[in-house]
Amino acid sequence: MSRIAEVIVLAQDADEVMEPLTRRDDTRTWNREFFEMRPGGNWGFGWGAEFVRIRGRSGLLKHLESLPWPPAGDGAGSDP
Repeated sequence: MSRIAEVIVLAQDADEVMEPLTRRDDTRTWNREFFEMRPGGNWGFGWGAEFVRIRGRSGLLKHLESLPWPPAGDGAGSDP
């Protein structure tokens, strides 16, 4: 069983929320940076990170849950 975890965050209109997570921050309990994923151009809205050890992602989900995410749209591609 691999200890590697690929974490993908899908969140439309969340550039401001995710931007600090794209930089290294030694004060966080987890130790990776997210990278924006834009497959095929401008329609993507996701960020990904690879964590090699369990210790390296400790506290990640709790941190993500605490962020001020924008409200979800209607899923039809239009603004709410």
